[in-house]
Amino acid sequence: MSGGVLGYPKFDIDEIARKVRDNAQSPLHHAFASHLEKVSLALEKLDKALDADISIDEADEEIRHIITPAIELDAATNLAYQALYALQDVLERDKPDFAEVGKRYGFIDLISKYQALVAECKEKNLPYPDKKLRTPVSDAEIRALIAECEKSIEIGF
Repeated sequence: MSGGVLGYPKFDIDEIARKVRDNAQSPLHHAFASHLEKVSLALEKLDKALDADISIDEADEEIRHIITPAIELDAATNLAYQALYALQDVLERDKPDFAEVGKRYGFIDLISKYQALVAECKEKNLPYPDKKLRTPVSDAEIRALIAECEKSIEIGF
């Protein structure tokens, strides 16, 4: 085990859980002590995962023993809202050039069209330009590849 990114909180929480159980005055207190023990175990796993001693999936599995899907969904929703608000702030503050944004989406459409044409050529056993797209690639390069595919489909061989 390496450094302990979270500072090995398991030991402190285990001690608190023990004190809660020793001083419990109701079944609820005992249940709370048990919950703290589960939190302690989950924190230990998360600490190890953040240190890369175990996989994050292993830690997540332990966390899901105490966090319900509804709580996880609520957290994800809050993060999504934070991202949305940050995006709105940028859009309001910087007023991006939507013509440039549109050009970028147009470029993505060209790539999608090329991929669809290649799939059609493959399906019909027609020759097609077998070029792996690497970035950066220009609009002109994509348009030329599209033209080759369209010609192959038009000729039919």
